[in-house]
Amino acid sequence: MVIAPAAHTVLHKDRLAHEAARLYEIGTPRSSRFVSNGLNDTYSIATNTGIY
Repeated sequence: MVIAPAAHTVLHKDRLAHEAARLYEIGTPRSSRFVSNGLNDTYSIATNTGIY
């Protein structure tokens, strides 16, 4: 196994949805997806109250 420092990491979409629902009043997550990466990675989270 090679151990090297990370230059870029991508969050797991389901974990991000769970944490967003825990921290913000966005409802219950139904699905999530990684939209694009760049300077700011973009995710979409669909909940029972809307899409964020």
